[in-house]
Amino acid sequence: MPDVNPPYNMRKPLGKYFLPLVVLVVVSLALVAGYFYRRSISYQSSNSTVQKEVKAMTDKVSKLVILPEGETPTIATVSDPALLKGQVFFAEAEKGDVVLIYTNAKKAILYRPSVNKIVNISSVNLGSAAKQMPAPQNTEIKLPSEGTPNEF
Repeated sequence: MPDVNPPYNMRKPLGKYFLPLVVLVVVSLALVAGYFYRRSISYQSSNSTVQKEVKAMTDKVSKLVILPEGETPTIATVSDPALLKGQVFFAEAEKGDVVLIYTNAKKAILYRPSVNKIVNISSVNLGSAAKQMPAPQNTEIKLPSEGTPNEF
């Protein structure tokens, strides 16, 4: 009669590798968790670094001009002024100049840190805000035909 039970080494192959497999899975999960934890800490520290840089920049600029209150600006640095020469706001921009953009106040400030001067200030025309604005209505101003020139 044939042997119904398979040999021992074929019956429990998982039993021999079970403990090393569990250890490998636990170590892998710990490494993945550690990676994402360090990544989140790095992101938080870089975010706080950015906030400190924005605060330092706005403190410098606020000594030169009154800034909008209650809003944190978006800050950009001019890296290639040649690309911006076609825009009036950047006509006098130099490499290293900083742009502070206040979207709610619709204001942009071009600041030159090397000489601690404001180069330009302009209003910002936001595309989405322009779409929300109502279309201008045709209004008619009637000038008087008689009377003094300053009367309306």
